[in-house]
Amino acid sequence: MRVLVLGIGNILIGDEGAGVIFLEYFRKNLAPNIYIKEEFKNQDLHQLVFLDGGTMAMNLAHIIADFDKVYVIDCINADDLEVGDVVFFDYDKVPSNINYQGSAHELEMQMMLNFMSLVGDLPACKILGIVPKRLEPMKISLSDEVKKSFALMQKCLLEELKQDGFLLEFKNDFSIEQAIENYRNLSSVN
Repeated sequence: MRVLVLGIGNILIGDEGAGVIFLEYFRKNLAPNIYIKEEFKNQDLHQLVFLDGGTMAMNLAHIIADFDKVYVIDCINADDLEVGDVVFFDYDKVPSNINYQGSAHELEMQMMLNFMSLVGDLPACKILGIVPKRLEPMKISLSDEVKKSFALMQKCLLEELKQDGFLLEFKNDFSIEQAIENYRNLSSVN
């Protein structure tokens, strides 16, 4: 099975970047594994690929379509959830209290997934979402509530990937702060 773990979000708007920062934190904490691949077009039948999708939603359709399963990690809005709450659901069974109207990238991501589903190109898809606290323009950081929720997100994703046949070891030697700092180093925004 070819599986894509896709982090989505805008790192320049505080908690809005939680999806990509979590992806960096998660990926850097995994022990080396023969199934983890850096390239997308690989002939291996069983592979796991991590991708920072940023805010590129529509530009990712051709990549997503090449996989058997995709996990989208992103911020979500929900009517009855608190900041830092984590939800994990099948894309085709979105809970009624969840919506994607919080930001431009979320709306575009929802539109892209809907489009792919309509034309039959969407692989099995699950959303690992977190409720953000703050959206601060030009601030590469995360709220304490979101940082604390990374442990639950990690547990959920590791268990799900295990069910997909990927037995992964989480080393926990790369901190959330290091993941944030990696993105700060790519930008002149602090």
